[in-house]
Amino acid sequence: MMQESVGATAMRACIWLIEAYKALGMKARVMICLYDALVTVCPLEERHLVAQLHQLYMAENNEWEYNERKMYYPIDTEFVFRWTDKRRSEHEQKLLGII
Repeated sequence: MMQESVGATAMRACIWLIEAYKALGMKARVMICLYDALVTVCPLEERHLVAQLHQLYMAENNEWEYNERKMYYPIDTEFVFRWTDKRRSEHEQKLLGII
């Protein structure tokens, strides 16, 4: 039952996040929804609002009731720059060993 609720928590959050992004006129979109994790792709200027929405919909407002006890899942929010449309300078590429 607990494992099922973890997956259902992420699924429910995906729906709410997509609706929130559209309602707020954001470019952010859910990119990957895994069993216990959710990845959103967004412009840099939206990242802090996205983090707040993740906290709201993945944890604070996404609870389950078991035997008269309410449970929710605390989350960690990370910013990752692996997928980007910004080109690295030649100097950065040399430092990273890309060229």
